[in-house]
Amino acid sequence: MADRSGIQSQSRTHCMARAGLTHGTPPKELGLDHVALSAQRGQSNTLHRERITSSVMEATAMGNAKSPEPRPPRPAGIPRWLALALAPVVWLVAIPAVHAGIPWALSHLGPRYGWADGGPSGWNLLGCVPVAVGAVLLAWIMVFGLCRYRYRDLPERVPIDWSPALLITGGPYAFSRNPMYIGELALWLGLAVLYGSPAVLAGFAVWVVVMRRLAVREEVGLEAAFGDRYRRYKARVPRWIGLPRRARTEAEPGAAADRGRM
Repeated sequence: MADRSGIQSQSRTHCMARAGLTHGTPPKELGLDHVALSAQRGQSNTLHRERITSSVMEATAMGNAKSPEPRPPRPAGIPRWLALALAPVVWLVAIPAVHAGIPWALSHLGPRYGWADGGPSGWNLLGCVPVAVGAVLLAWIMVFGLCRYRYRDLPERVPIDWSPALLITGGPYAFSRNPMYIGELALWLGLAVLYGSPAVLAGFAVWVVVMRRLAVREEVGLEAAFGDRYRRYKARVPRWIGLPRRARTEAEPGAAADRGRM
């Protein structure tokens, strides 16, 4: 009997140890500790949920806030001071290089008809006439543009994408809406005769097609930019060459104002 009681006592002690009731911890105190721990965990979970809610609300508020208005894009083109500085370079270097240097190079790709002993014949020299006309016409355009239009007449940024910046109706533009193209074509035709070169003549034919397409495209842009003023000018002056149609111009309202600007 004594042995059985000892065994039962040891078994109860072991079970109490596993349940955390040993070392003199009263059951009531143990229950209070569990309650306090549960309360702390509940408070911690509440704080965590509040922080998450606050973060979500801040993110929503930032998303709903109006973003700053984007800056307007910078206008395309180059500054007008740079355009004026480059104008002499274009007229005195680029245009001669394209419309005189390239024909000279093309003339070496094939025979030069009429040339003998390294020089042109009499009929080749007839090409000097259209060359001179083209050179004088291009020089007139350059001088007229530089003298007629002042710095402030240009926009702050001059477009370089073929869009019109000015409507020029005076000087050589009073006789042709495209005097620059006429001057360049005159150079090509004259050099084709001067060199007696089929290659240069073929280049002239290509330029005729290209410049005609460019002229039509530019007319659309000019009409969109200047409206009735360009339409009156278009009705008065031929696309390529000819005398202004004055009789029709006088019958149109506002024509006198346009002639005053020429």
